[in-house]
Amino acid sequence: MRHGRATGATPPGQRGNALWGGGKRVTIVLAAVALLVVSMMAGRVAHAGSDRPDAFVTPGLLDEAKANPRQLFDVIVSAQKGKRTADAAADVQNVQRENPAAPSRLKRRFVTTQGVSATLTGRQLVRLADRRWVASITRDHPITLTAAGSTAAGAYNTSVWPYAVGANVNWSTAAPSSFPTIAIVDSGIEPSRTADFGNRLLTQVSFVSTGQNAAGDGRGHGTLAASIAARQADGYAGAEPRANLVSLDVLDDSGAGYVSDLIAACDWILANRQQYNIKVVNFSLNAGSPGTPFQYDPLNKAVEWSAPVLVDI
Repeated sequence: MRHGRATGATPPGQRGNALWGGGKRVTIVLAAVALLVVSMMAGRVAHAGSDRPDAFVTPGLLDEAKANPRQLFDVIVSAQKGKRTADAAADVQNVQRENPAAPSRLKRRFVTTQGVSATLTGRQLVRLADRRWVASITRDHPITLTAAGSTAAGAYNTSVWPYAVGANVNWSTAAPSSFPTIAIVDSGIEPSRTADFGNRLLTQVSFVSTGQNAAGDGRGHGTLAASIAARQADGYAGAEPRANLVSLDVLDDSGAGYVSDLIAACDWILANRQQYNIKVVNFSLNAGSPGTPFQYDPLNKAVEWSAPVLVDI
């Protein structure tokens, strides 16, 4: 029985395929694929030459840098996952060599987070955003105090709260070997307060990068935080009045500092926690990074190392 050829069947001399269909259909499909490939390639080229960088940049910072190519910006530069601080530092230095400007500089190399702090011109910042190993460029935000009180006099408290929170439970039962060292990351601790801390203030280290900063505690806030944590004066005991203390000063006498100073303090804790038996770290500070996702926030990365240290923020 003779059957007529169905419409759309493969004409004589053209090869058909069960998947692709006849020759015309093959041509149409291949043309569509070609257009898709060209479109994707065009998109990549446009991205490479567009205003959108490969790295995450704090919202608004890139536009500000483009509008002010000679202005200086304090930033924290984080390396891509799997890369090192040295890679981020190399990218910063390369951009500075290619776009020289004074006084731009590489400031600190971090350990607790794979990144660096730097002062860059707007032009350098824009160039850096497209560097291969840069994951993020965030503002080196100022940090501020959280608790009330600006002088050491604010450290005087009643003894009601330790009982309310149960801090007194171990005051008479804990063995001396179990006393932790508490690192106070703040404005310093006033060493003359021997009636409050005795000889338990093991060391003081300053990470203040700008502003006037007196030895000890020129602001008073750190002494307040240390008193709440470990004061031993009669009638005004802190949470653990036998704990040793380490003072890490990140705030100048006006109460100002930067996120990079905080990260430098975290690096020090990581390197010295066993020597000083640091088990608790207190940050009574505010350090905002508006619009920065958690995974790109350098301070969040810096405290990920914390186990087995308790970080109190």
